[in-house]
Amino acid sequence: MPVFEPDPAALRLAIDSILRQSHRLLELIVIDDGCSDPLRGTLFSADKRVKLIRHEHNLGRSAARNTGLAAAEGKFIAWADDDDISLPGRLSAQLHHFRKHPEIDFLGTDMVYGDGRPVSPVFREPNQIRFAFMFRNPVNSPTIMFRRRVFDEGLRFDTSLQRAEDYDFYTRASERYIFASMRGVTVKYNYNPNAAGREEEARFANDLRMQLWDKFYAAKDDFAHQELAAIPVALPPGKLNDLATCVEALHNWYQNSGKPFADDFYTVLCTVMAHHIAAQPDAPKLWRQWQWIKYLWNSAWPLRVKAHILRQR
Repeated sequence: MPVFEPDPAALRLAIDSILRQSHRLLELIVIDDGCSDPLRGTLFSADKRVKLIRHEHNLGRSAARNTGLAAAEGKFIAWADDDDISLPGRLSAQLHHFRKHPEIDFLGTDMVYGDGRPVSPVFREPNQIRFAFMFRNPVNSPTIMFRRRVFDEGLRFDTSLQRAEDYDFYTRASERYIFASMRGVTVKYNYNPNAAGREEEARFANDLRMQLWDKFYAAKDDFAHQELAAIPVALPPGKLNDLATCVEALHNWYQNSGKPFADDFYTVLCTVMAHHIAAQPDAPKLWRQWQWIKYLWNSAWPLRVKAHILRQR
């Protein structure tokens, strides 16, 4: 749990939510990242499961998380922010899922905002999540638990980053490790959309996506066909706008980069989009709504994609 200039009441609730987990065999590593008012051991009610580490100067979230990772002794590591509440069964539920699925390395869950609104991942299976990292962070970061060995094998947070460091960490991890998201709410997330740095974080995340697409474009492997095969049947109802955002973002990247369209990726994604549009009762309205589709129809989509769309309509 990295901590910097916290709200004392929120921090107390966050700490208590970890110490009151139904899974009792745990350690809570709190990193005081240079708070002007240093954290006191009395805050933790003398619970011997708590380890307090202090940075004399504020080093940032990435460095604080690396410090906590290095100090962890367990086989599994779970994030805990200083203003979020972990529900009592969080750790036990995730550990149970790991035991049932030994192939998984990173595991997220559903969560709720402080006002009770649910936040459920669109994609849950490993191949879907790997695909989705190219467009956004598809996992609920405050709920993540992962195997300690990924740190032992060299994965670290990039300390040069002060924004979107978790997205960077996970995208690099997704190249080597398997992600999944289980059903069930485990965290109450205290999200502030007006917090300082949100716009900067969004810009950095967008730059990271550009790098990922450059990297994929250069690789020219079979990723698209392997990873997108399950998307048409896996996309939950009502999530068409999410997929449209992905297609539009990639379309804009192609236009801005000047690269020719990569048939082995872009075409597959567009075909998935066409499949879902055609399945909607208001399909004609959607065709008119997304103006960029007209550009794709006229210049980018191969004939086999157009034939697929016409058959669906």
